[in-house]
Amino acid sequence: MLKEVNRALRFLLEVAMILVLGYWGASTSQSLPLRLLLGLVLPLLAMLVWGLLIAPKARRRLADPWRLLVELALFSLAALALWDRQFYLLAIVLVVLFLLNRLALSLWGQNTV
Repeated sequence: MLKEVNRALRFLLEVAMILVLGYWGASTSQSLPLRLLLGLVLPLLAMLVWGLLIAPKARRRLADPWRLLVELALFSLAALALWDRQFYLLAIVLVVLFLLNRLALSLWGQNTV
């Protein structure tokens, strides 16, 4: 059961990362066109990178440790976006949950997730 909870947490973390990047992009400028552009482009870029390099069914899925580094970069960007918007606790929680989840994925042999 814990393995399934860990997989669900993984999914929720991915969704949170995408939403945070969209929120940051949409709130980072005074210019409405720039906010709309960044609010759409940043999450789309994150999803593209995830789908091409990290997703279990990706054709060019990276092997560890490279996959871990890309994941860490994406989640770090999301945490920095939260930090920039002064959501300090959420930024810390996001990184800690990501690290714990990734550790559990590795220990339980769930690296195909």
